[in-house]
Amino acid sequence: MSEAKKNDREKNYLDYIRNWCALQERCAQEIKDKLVSLNSKLNQEQISEIISQLEKENYLSEQRFAMAYGSGKFRIKKWGKIKIRIMLKQKRIADSIIRTALENINESEYTSVLRKILEEKKRKLKAEKNPILLNHKLIRFAQSRGYETDIIMDCLKTLNDD
Repeated sequence: MSEAKKNDREKNYLDYIRNWCALQERCAQEIKDKLVSLNSKLNQEQISEIISQLEKENYLSEQRFAMAYGSGKFRIKKWGKIKIRIMLKQKRIADSIIRTALENINESEYTSVLRKILEEKKRKLKAEKNPILLNHKLIRFAQSRGYETDIIMDCLKTLNDD
């Protein structure tokens, strides 16, 4: 294939990915996956060039992505920090960026959300009369949402005191 055709193809994919990134925050791994799913036949070097260009043009920022992803999953899906960390790791986000994104979550809001979801779940489990089994179910539920055990226990303690 001629060099001009390669450059045209790469430019077309770059334009497509720019538009795709303009819709919402993306990470480098999502862009790589998208280019592969498009059957782009771009080699790794070309994909890296596209990603570098997107970073230069500010279409791509791992930091911005992690902040948006973390706060969105917390606010909308009510995920805990453990689950958010795991999902960001799967997207190959650097640990330092993940740490910053998780520190951005307000602690009082975090425990308040956990308390609310535990209260809702407790109401749904009203048929469970055994308080020990009820607490185990609530703990498992909160852990499945990605909340830390020590924070869950603190919330349950205040919830049970009420």
